Amino acid sequence: MYIGMFGVHTPLRKMGIGVLMMRDLLKRVLIIAENAGVRLLMLDAVNEEAAIYYERKFDFQRVVEGGLQMFLTLGTIMDLNFP
Repeated sequence: MYIGMFGVHTPLRKMGIGVLMMRDLLKRVLIIAENAGVRLLMLDAVNEEAAIYYERKFDFQRVVEGGLQMFLTLGTIMDLNFP
């Protein structure tokens, strides 16, 4: 699966909204994966700062070292601890 545009309006950042949105998205990916052949989730980080955020918060991996295209395997999503 590929995530298109995904983000939080600048004045609303640092309030936990992005984490809540991503957790909801990842839960939905798991539901979809039960019915489709989903193996991983991909996104293109808008910049290096966003890439580091996705790495640290959600364990996304870079397709190419230093690149902004990133992925998260279904197994990693299942291992994340959702409240």
